[in-house]
Amino acid sequence: MHYVWQYTSIDLPLIYKISAFWTGQEGSLLFLSWTILIMALWISQRHGSEDSFHRRVQILVLLIGLVFLSITIILSPFISTLDAGITELPEDGAGLNPLLVNKWMILHPPGIFVPYGILVSCIAAAIVHLVYGNREWEEFSRPYSRLAWIILGAGIVSGEYVVV
Repeated sequence: MHYVWQYTSIDLPLIYKISAFWTGQEGSLLFLSWTILIMALWISQRHGSEDSFHRRVQILVLLIGLVFLSITIILSPFISTLDAGITELPEDGAGLNPLLVNKWMILHPPGIFVPYGILVSCIAAAIVHLVYGNREWEEFSRPYSRLAWIILGAGIVSGEYVVV
């Protein structure tokens, strides 16, 4: 696949091959889509379909996740190297940008994208409140927003170490 060739190489340690997944735009969007869809599954498992508020939040989070997944599919991260215009089959990948071969880079993107995925549930709850007038949105959103901001803060700090 072209995406794998573009961001990895044989000589990279395994952890950097894994972190190369979210290096490019398509990989980042796919990671964010998975995070949002896992959040929809989490809400479904945690709250079930207790009432109309939780069902509506689940449906909205799922729809937002599907929109991001559709955008990812349109950007097509799964094309072959030959379809990308490279005429001969390469033996090794182009490799990761040397600035990104950093232990903090392993934590920084997930520390940013996971909270965004969590905050989608808070946004969905606020939209349900605005449309239907449910007052449960604040109580529902509080633990998710707190968790998201803690992880986001750690992700931003780990990004600072990438720069230094």
